[in-house]
Amino acid sequence: MQPETVTRSSWFSKFSEFFLVLVAGVCGIYMLFSSLAPEIFYMRFGNVLDDALIDGLGAAALLALLYSISWHRNELKANKDSTAKHAWFRAVIRYFIAYTISVYGFAKICQTQFGHYYFRDDMQAGHLNGLSLTWYYFGHSYTFAVILGSIQIFGGILLMFRRTTLLGTCLLLPVMLNIVLINLFYDIAFGAFVVAAILTVSLFFLLLLRWDDLKLLFLSKSITPPIKLSFLKPIVIPLVLATAFYSVYHYVAHKPTPAPFTGIWKVTELKRNGKPDDENAWIKHASSFHKVYVEKDGTISFSANPYVFDDMKAWFSSYLYDANHHVLNVFFNGPKGDTTKIDIGNHIDQSMQWKMVINKDTLQMKLYKE
Repeated sequence: MQPETVTRSSWFSKFSEFFLVLVAGVCGIYMLFSSLAPEIFYMRFGNVLDDALIDGLGAAALLALLYSISWHRNELKANKDSTAKHAWFRAVIRYFIAYTISVYGFAKICQTQFGHYYFRDDMQAGHLNGLSLTWYYFGHSYTFAVILGSIQIFGGILLMFRRTTLLGTCLLLPVMLNIVLINLFYDIAFGAFVVAAILTVSLFFLLLLRWDDLKLLFLSKSITPPIKLSFLKPIVIPLVLATAFYSVYHYVAHKPTPAPFTGIWKVTELKRNGKPDDENAWIKHASSFHKVYVEKDGTISFSANPYVFDDMKAWFSSYLYDANHHVLNVFFNGPKGDTTKIDIGNHIDQSMQWKMVINKDTLQMKLYKE
């Protein structure tokens, strides 16, 4: 009779597994308080709740360290099989991910995430913080929110069955990686970033549990084609990358040199044919400019509306700067050769003066950089 084989795991595997189980509990409590507590509570004690989340994760790491050491020693001494324990712990991790991601999925469909707020319609995009900008951008399309939410819910369902765990992990991992990067670089709420990072790490853990299957899928010997052209690979691969890079580099290299005064310029004084424009002249005259936007990519925009940039009424054009003669050649959208020359004077860092002729009107402007 052959001795019964005992399946053993490494100490680090035990630590990671039990740590993620404890993290599931900590995050569950955090999400419960965040969702059920009154909004005024979160506004006043949100930082305290975030600190409690970090403290809870630290305590979970310490407890997981102690328990995993004891677990590993007992397994080696008593020759115990931990298969059942692993199954329970991994089930907790799978169901925790499924529940949490499904919550976010339903939130998108029910518009508690990516919802539309009317006050943002009257805010300048440049004044929006990362959170508001992200929510405004993704909230523009409810269809997109439904698709993304449905993917999260469907992926969560797949995780709740052992046979489809790998498929659910592969479906959700790219989504969660993108969410983590957005949360990190767009300064989304700290708690949301931590939860998203934990979900991503948990998905990576589930993926690594199937490492043998992944090796078979991705690292197995490929089918040999009937025509062998392997000798061309060292030439073709660098050529493809070099051509792709050059196509962009050529475009950038041949762009005109940007003017030394790129930025947003406010027109503090405008004279038309020697007479100052009335304060409300912009209502009648589209050339009664109040702001000028000089871009680094060789484009320039003129806005008459002093309150908001109206892209339906603004003037768009490109420019070439002649540094020797201090002249800005502006090419307005229209017939070929429709060029307006702007004489630049008294350019000192934050201020300058322009003189040009538009529609037979001579315009003299004083500009101040915002």
